[in-house]
Amino acid sequence: MPLHRVYGRLKGLAEFPVDLLLSRIQIIQIRIQLSASCSTYVGHRASAQLPWVPTHAVLRLLAPPWSDEKKRDVYIKMSTQTYELADVHVSAAKGAKSALLSCKTGPVVFIGTKACEAPFGATNFDRDVTAVRQNLELRLSPEQEKYFSEFDAWAVEYLSANSDRLFKKQLTVAQIKESYHSPVKHTEKYDPLLRTKVNMSGPRATRYWDTEGKPLPPLACLKGVRLIPRLQVSHLWIMGASCGFAINATDLQIEEVPVVECPF
Repeated sequence: MPLHRVYGRLKGLAEFPVDLLLSRIQIIQIRIQLSASCSTYVGHRASAQLPWVPTHAVLRLLAPPWSDEKKRDVYIKMSTQTYELADVHVSAAKGAKSALLSCKTGPVVFIGTKACEAPFGATNFDRDVTAVRQNLELRLSPEQEKYFSEFDAWAVEYLSANSDRLFKKQLTVAQIKESYHSPVKHTEKYDPLLRTKVNMSGPRATRYWDTEGKPLPPLACLKGVRLIPRLQVSHLWIMGASCGFAINATDLQIEEVPVVECPF
């Protein structure tokens, strides 16, 4: 990666303060180029005093950026004003329709400021424990519910305003509301629940972390676990007359695991 682009690329990882991200970066490999006139950028600062120019670097993210308790609150800030949907893509295999969601700095990422509970653990409709992709419902705090309510309001307005491009026909806000499925489930029995997806294995497997930012092995059971999720609102799905957004839990920081008493 060209070093003069590192700052911009780091901002694209998520809406985190770049100075904090830099404190979590390890330089694995660096490439230099000899030059007589060595004016280059490192971060924001130009330097013309070196006999060589650092041109590319291989970086490693050492720990999740939210491992600093004092700075965690800044990560929740997101602005729906910068969100944008790409054109609808139809998969060749199954004919599924989707449109990628992004914002000005890259993927749309949400990291909570407080732990929430996964009351039912990872499940799927077929009750197949070997399935790679599982559902994970998270009990939301009032603060978290407020954000996703604002997200829903943005989604309805945006989908209506861009309905010609996304649905090939003009749809009013009222018509979008009839077909739109919110990621938040409201019931009389439970607090609001956010529907997310976890990948149990593979190259995009959900990563697990302890409260100090150290990696953990995947938990066999997430039922009743209190955790802080890193969520990526990845894309709009369209199925018949229905639509909604897919939310992937890319990382889970485990705060508390229920104690199971030995039956013997």
